[in-house]
Amino acid sequence: MKLELKDNKVFFESKGLKKEIHPFWLRERVNGENFVDKSTQQRLFDPTQLQENIQIKNLNLSESISKKKIMDIVKKVYPHIVKDLGGRALPVVVHNNIYRRLKAVGEEDLMKQNNPFAQYDWDTKKIYLYSSAMKNVEEIIRSLLHEHTHSLQDKKKFDDGYDSGKYNYKTHPYEKAANKAEKKWKNYLKFLK
Repeated sequence: MKLELKDNKVFFESKGLKKEIHPFWLRERVNGENFVDKSTQQRLFDPTQLQENIQIKNLNLSESISKKKIMDIVKKVYPHIVKDLGGRALPVVVHNNIYRRLKAVGEEDLMKQNNPFAQYDWDTKKIYLYSSAMKNVEEIIRSLLHEHTHSLQDKKKFDDGYDSGKYNYKTHPYEKAANKAEKKWKNYLKFLK
């Protein structure tokens, strides 16, 4: 991976592919006190003032899986999960992320704090998978196992465990059961061949 500054343009090169990075893309991803106005939250970074010795400290190039690909995997794997764990097949819906689905304000900031893979909605009896978090087949299958396990659990006991302060995510027996179910994700790879 290489960054190059040429004629006031920034180029990114990886695996033989070279692309120009738009200055606004850089500006919108810079953070820190020196680059954001505290009162307006306006970015202060000026990409035209870049020097030639640019270094990247951290970069995540992984892309999320398309909604169609996620649903193809769901259709092949989920019926077998239901057969093994019990219960009934629930609607599985793919959204970009939980915050967009719930129309939350400040989606980008919320995603930086937490971008869950999936959610079981007790009220609608649906499993939601979030494509922006999904990077591979393992995460899809694990999410289906985890959320389907929640669909078999008692909502009142689930909520009481948290509301009473008796449990947190790591200690709640229902989360432990869902996490345990996830460990069998490899059993479902054979249905994708």
